[in-house]
Amino acid sequence: ADSLATNNNNKMASPTTIEHTNSVLANLSSHGMEKKELPHHYKLRRASILVPLFERPQQSSSSSNLHVLFTQRPQKMKSHGGEVCFPGGKQDEEDEECDITTALREAQEEVGLDPNYVQQIARMETVESLHSLCVTPIVGLIEPSSAAEPSGLTLN
Repeated sequence: ADSLATNNNNKMASPTTIEHTNSVLANLSSHGMEKKELPHHYKLRRASILVPLFERPQQSSSSSNLHVLFTQRPQKMKSHGGEVCFPGGKQDEEDEECDITTALREAQEEVGLDPNYVQQIARMETVESLHSLCVTPIVGLIEPSSAAEPSGLTLN
């Protein structure tokens, strides 16, 4: 999949940027990592997505902004071709029914993100897709290391 990244185009350096980022991460982490799903979700096929967050320095400033990584599905895919999405997909047997493992495996397959460089922040509420798929969003912070950078990643 092609990779896209959203960003906050605020060019002004703010002394509260670090505090704001820490506040956002604290708010997200307050959701915890426990499962949050309805009883009938246990009977559905499972999938997970990773909501990968990363920091990038602001131009002409020593502070950084928090960004979200999206991917774009290839145009030729038979379902949802060309759509912008989070990295993720259906749970495989090798995932041993672990939503976090699924999200990290799929992110590695789709954008080359090494799971060892993703700090797990929160497991958000599971949602049911239009196709009766139980989808669990996992929020993760990509560690600020050059080794964590997926190969061929294009930031827009």
